[in-house]
Amino acid sequence: MLTLRQLVVKNGPASPFQQVLAWLAKQGDYFTAASVALDLLQDGETLYHLWKHLEMIDEQEEESKLDGLLDGIIPIRLVEHGDNMKNSTNVYVVHLADMTVGCLIKGGARMAKTLRKFLRKNEFYDPARACLMLAAATASAVSDDQEAVASVMGTRPNYNEKVDADALLWPVKCLLQIGIARNYLETALLLLNVTVPDELRHRRRAHQMQEEAPTPLIPGLEMTKRLVTMIVASDIMALDMLLDCVDSQSQLRYWQSLDHETQLSLSLIEIKSSFPIIRSPEIRAWVREELNMCLKKEADLPTSWLQELCIACMTNAGCDINDLEIDEHDEEVLQTSTLSGTSGSEIESLSATRMGRVGRGESISFDGSDEDGLNKVKLEMVETRNVLMPSTSDYSLDYDLLIPCLLLLECRRSPWFPNQQRQLKRHASTQSLLDAACYLAGRQPKKAPVLTTAKKEDTADEKPYLFADFDSTTAMRQCFLAQNVSAGANLIGGKNGFVLHICQVLMEEIGLSMADAESFLMSDELDLRPVEESKVEMTSFDLTNAHRKLLWLLDEHVLSVKTFGEFETIHIRGRVDPVFASRSIFRAWLSLSYGDKKAASNWLSQWLARRLEIGAFSCSININSSEPTPSHRLACAALARSLIWPSTSTTLVGPEEDSYGVVSLASVMEFETKFLIEVCESCVGLVESVPSGELEETSMM
Repeated sequence: MLTLRQLVVKNGPASPFQQVLAWLAKQGDYFTAASVALDLLQDGETLYHLWKHLEMIDEQEEESKLDGLLDGIIPIRLVEHGDNMKNSTNVYVVHLADMTVGCLIKGGARMAKTLRKFLRKNEFYDPARACLMLAAATASAVSDDQEAVASVMGTRPNYNEKVDADALLWPVKCLLQIGIARNYLETALLLLNVTVPDELRHRRRAHQMQEEAPTPLIPGLEMTKRLVTMIVASDIMALDMLLDCVDSQSQLRYWQSLDHETQLSLSLIEIKSSFPIIRSPEIRAWVREELNMCLKKEADLPTSWLQELCIACMTNAGCDINDLEIDEHDEEVLQTSTLSGTSGSEIESLSATRMGRVGRGESISFDGSDEDGLNKVKLEMVETRNVLMPSTSDYSLDYDLLIPCLLLLECRRSPWFPNQQRQLKRHASTQSLLDAACYLAGRQPKKAPVLTTAKKEDTADEKPYLFADFDSTTAMRQCFLAQNVSAGANLIGGKNGFVLHICQVLMEEIGLSMADAESFLMSDELDLRPVEESKVEMTSFDLTNAHRKLLWLLDEHVLSVKTFGEFETIHIRGRVDPVFASRSIFRAWLSLSYGDKKAASNWLSQWLARRLEIGAFSCSININSSEPTPSHRLACAALARSLIWPSTSTTLVGPEEDSYGVVSLASVMEFETKFLIEVCESCVGLVESVPSGELEETSMM
């Protein structure tokens, strides 16, 4: 009080605000100093925020003391809106605003929220000076000096107390607030790069490498992640600015100056339910290179990181990962559908109820029973594809990252969902998700040229971090490196993809090479010698997963045919000729069941009759009647063409290289004549699907 009285004697009844604020700061009363400064600036909103946040609103003693101090301070005139006068009053206002920032900074973590509010709305403080003060506070906050940390926090040193990480980094939040509010973000990041370069890069300082060095308050990597998270979350341009920062020690740009562990950790930082760092073109290119090197076995990536990357890609695209959960109730319905008589419509409703996406994605049609397990396969396949088709996201799914990530996980036989969470719910398999991703990626439409954040200022209406067109060539090479034929088949699509699917079955089940399997399917001659020479023991028919895959292909490419245009595949990308598809599938079925052809064909004929609603599963059809045309007549026509109408060059070659002449595939597979008649009748007038000789024989019977 003596000093204050001396000021009164020297200056008269009123003193300059600089002397009063300096006296209060010297006494350590930063709350009163900040309150006086805010009142002089006529910032009642921020003043109220300060008092309310510190719970001083009802303190009459503080209020009376503030009023008394204000009576003894020379008032200043604020610059009004539109006032262009360049006089000394402007300097006083800037000086007062700067002192306000200084008082709030010295107030520590308790006044941090008020400081951020002031920095956001006030226009008078000097941003350069404020950034320097906050950069110095940041350096003290992350130091190992407990007294310096306590000074920043505005508390007394306590060597046994663990400081909250978010509270400790309040100077960084305020520094970034200046960058956003005053267009000073680049300068703010440069100051951080100079002030705390080791914390930004997860590097231990030189004195921390000594054995007796004190332990940092926060583990290095955690500190780095928090700093980078704050920076990236502050502004859409902040990540590009951070990547442009050069390390004074290594003279490398920011990302190149990090070690591999830090790069992996920072690349998958989650901010507001998204992973923005892997959207950056620079980081995305780095991730792609890491995945390629891992597929080539030139590098090793942790399985946990691959799982997180998989989830990050789908989250960025707005995919609802919860829709990939396999509900136990769904499995019960599918497994008990034969016994309980569950209808196909009830099974179909599972997808629509759980997904809510069937209407805009792929539709799904179920058989009334699931004794073959096909409904379960179809449900998982269609739901998985529909989940990967986001409808509300600003970003498309990044297949260039998702596909190699899933390929690596499948090579390791690892689930795509983290194990600790997967114990609660079962999700779609990694291979199913990979197949769906490849299927959709192969049909990805062309997109606009890549747009980086550097162009954001010139194209404000555009979305940043758009990706270039999907790199199908690299993805196909990755499928080859991973030896994943199924993924490659879905990626290629069309006839070639279909042939790859069948070849995979033949390679895995009877040990054919890729060349022999392709020749077996594509040749007009039905050469059974590779099947005879295979070392697989063939005794009796037993339905396997390989058979189920063939049934799925038959259902997708043949039984789903509804229009004549689907037989025209030359000018339609992605389509397969139903006749060729059915012939190839029947050949593969014959190869898998060669030891018991009769039983295998009987089972298949019953399945087809039920699926096509013919024979015992439907009323007899009168071609000349006025009844509605059956919905499966085109599918029956394709089956008839492949089973009983061989081309003139088709011959059967036996194991002894004996040619048995031109024969039908139905004869080789030993289908019952009754079933063939029912298929021909179901064509409903499509006589071109039935050979004339067979038609005459059928009529006589």
